[in-house]
Amino acid sequence: MKSFKSFYSKNKKMFNWFFGIITILFIGFIYYIIQGLPSLEELENPKASLATIVLTEDGEEIGRFFKTKAELKLILTVSQLT
Repeated sequence: MKSFKSFYSKNKKMFNWFFGIITILFIGFIYYIIQGLPSLEELENPKASLATIVLTEDGEEIGRFFKTKAELKLILTVSQLT
């Protein structure tokens, strides 16, 4: 059985091409992943879709301001489908 060193020395060009292609594919994959991430400005200033509620001093609601009507609701129990 031939040693890896002798096999590599005979096929240097093939190994270099192989690792070059793997490197290019890896860099392209990392670029593809990073491209879909939000910018730092978007992370620092998120746009909340919840309504702003204006209350009086005694806790009564005066009004709501929103672009789309969305409410935050907690799910306490989940019914099982049978």
